[in-house]
Amino acid sequence: ARTRERDRMWRLSKDVMLIARFDGTMTALNPAWQAVLGWQPADLVGRSFLDLVHPDDHARTEAEARRIEQGETTLLFENRYRHADGSYRTLSWTAVPGEDHLHAVGRDVTEQRAQRTTLAESEQHYRTLFEQMDEGYCVIEFIDGPHGPLSDYVHVTANRAYAQHAGIESVAGKRLREIVGEEAEGWL
Repeated sequence: ARTRERDRMWRLSKDVMLIARFDGTMTALNPAWQAVLGWQPADLVGRSFLDLVHPDDHARTEAEARRIEQGETTLLFENRYRHADGSYRTLSWTAVPGEDHLHAVGRDVTEQRAQRTTLAESEQHYRTLFEQMDEGYCVIEFIDGPHGPLSDYVHVTANRAYAQHAGIESVAGKRLREIVGEEAEGWL
């Protein structure tokens, strides 16, 4: 019964699974290899998984396989694998050693990595615009609920023009009253 349950998970998983010798030779692959990487699992048995690894990730992947062979567990190791169409997909691996094999599960994180890159680029674009503005802008937050005394408002960030106007190098973490003085009480 346990074997049937494991076989069912092996067949139904959307993540790629493999069993390989420590030299990289794949001995078993689940059906998800077809959906994720376009390869028929039977066509890959006997080949080295290193044949599919992006050249720039090859040395790191070999080093990680040696760590697993030494008895280490791998969590969230990312590298790029060649799809059957020639493109590359980024996989995040979890792997454990067995007696003479490694057992690994890889999740396709290509889209998540692309989204993180896009978000980082957008954040950098925003930061550049924010810093280049001639007018002073800041973000403040109230420490203990809304609309308390001015002394409870703290700067989260501010652009260069705001800091220059305030006459200090950095305003992050400073209370509003420290920057604008008592006359700002009427602003809120």
